[in-house]
Amino acid sequence: MAPTKPGKYEYLPSSLIQTRQQLKLKQNEMAKQLGVPPNTLSRWENGATKPDADALASIYSLAMEKKVTPQFFHRRMATAKQSKGRSRLVVLWDFQYVAVSSQQLEEIVNWVDVQLNKRFGRATYRLFKAFAWGNQSNTTDALLDMGWRVFEDNDDLISDIFDHAKSDCGHDPDDTTLVLIAMHEEFAELVTELKDQGVRVYLISPPHKYNQSLLETVGQRRWMPLPDTYSTPRGTQALNFVRQFFR
Repeated sequence: MAPTKPGKYEYLPSSLIQTRQQLKLKQNEMAKQLGVPPNTLSRWENGATKPDADALASIYSLAMEKKVTPQFFHRRMATAKQSKGRSRLVVLWDFQYVAVSSQQLEEIVNWVDVQLNKRFGRATYRLFKAFAWGNQSNTTDALLDMGWRVFEDNDDLISDIFDHAKSDCGHDPDDTTLVLIAMHEEFAELVTELKDQGVRVYLISPPHKYNQSLLETVGQRRWMPLPDTYSTPRGTQALNFVRQFFR
């Protein structure tokens, strides 16, 4: 039976990411050592599900063997601050244009997870979707293993992202936070519409390749630039450049 009153401490998913990074392990490496599928560990790290006591004990044991002390539990924020949190988090990644190489993918996804858990750690409903070209399957297959839903097409999927955003956020806009991983000006119209409905919108985009109009619509304080190590994969960058002239 669950306690009737919450304690002073709570479990934070970001603690698993921090522990794994201290151990210098990739997701699949740590999952193998724990005896769980990689997508299970991914869902623990992004907060979609929580590890049970036995799983936490296994992670703790693995870490202590390497002289790393996990900090799974942190003091709760004040009740007044909790009331401001939203319980629904929707993340939509325009992978067609904000592409990541297979070598960078795990690093970037982990960075995204850390940022989301810092800002939206209280969201109990989490939905992660990526929209990619058909020829990006080698990379997006790994996203599937990390718990993302992937939609692929050889045509531009920006209109599909619009439709998904309106549907996924429309159930309860006043309790929903949308995070767009995107860089095109077209999304400014979508952001304006969703903000008018009560959705709180944040933007993640490359630090040197963002659209000023989109950034101004979202607001500087709700912009999270990708790490400076981000770079568009060679080939994909050229392909996207050419596609701009045929849209």
